[in-house]
Amino acid sequence: LWGCEMGANERGVVGGNEAIWTSLAGELGSEARLLGMDILRLALERGPTARDAARVCAELTEAHGQGGGCADGDSDWTYENGYLFADAAEAFVVETCGPRGWVMERVEPGSFRNISNGASIREDVFEMKAGLREDLARRGLCAPEGALDWKAAVAGAGGCRALELSGRERAGRDALAAMARDLREGRARPEDLPGLARRMMGVLRDEDSGICFRDLHGFCSTGSQVSWLPPGAAAQHFFTCA
Repeated sequence: LWGCEMGANERGVVGGNEAIWTSLAGELGSEARLLGMDILRLALERGPTARDAARVCAELTEAHGQGGGCADGDSDWTYENGYLFADAAEAFVVETCGPRGWVMERVEPGSFRNISNGASIREDVFEMKAGLREDLARRGLCAPEGALDWKAAVAGAGGCRALELSGRERAGRDALAAMARDLREGRARPEDLPGLARRMMGVLRDEDSGICFRDLHGFCSTGSQVSWLPPGAAAQHFFTCA
C-alpha cells in the first residue's frame, strides 16, 4: 500500500479516507487502479488548500480510476472511497461510486461534518463528475432533473443503506453537535486547544458506538488523528496509536 488513511501537509490541510460501498461497487472488478490511500496521499501532497486537495482527489479518481485489491493477499476485497478534507477556512467531503464517479460537498464555515463508511452526502452537492447525474438516471437510480439526493440514489450496498443516521455515524454527529453547542453557548472556548483536543480524543475512544474498533468485524483501531487548524497560525496535530 502506497499512501495513508489520514494525514496532513505543511500548508495546514488535513484529510481522511474511508471505505464505502455503493450500488456501483460491483463494477470495480479486480483491475489494479489507484487505491483511496494512494489518492489521499497525492491530494495532500498537491493541495495547498482543502478545496484544491478535494479537486485533486476528484480529478485523480476520474482520470485514473479507483479499485483493485485493497488488502495484501486478498485481491477480491475492493471498495469505493469517501474523503474529508479541511483547512482553517473550509472543508469538503468527496464521495465516489464505481471506478471513476465522484461528488463533492462543501462544509460551510461554522458548521461540522463527519463521515462513517457509507455514502453521506444528501442534496448538498457542490460539484460532481460531468455526466454522472445522467448515468445514474439511465440506471434508474435517480430522476434526470430536480434535486439529487446522492445518498438515496447510490446507498444500495454495504451497511449504510438506511437514510437516517445510526450507529457510529450518529454517535459521531451527536458528539460534534454537542461540542458546537458548547462553543456557541460559552461552555467551551475555541482557543482552548488542550480541552478541545482531549474532548475529541474522548470521542475517538467511544467503543460502544463502534467509533473505536475493538475487534469489531475482525478489525481493531490502530491509530487516530486530531488536528488543530487555527486561522493565521501553524497547525498542530496529535496522532495516537494502539
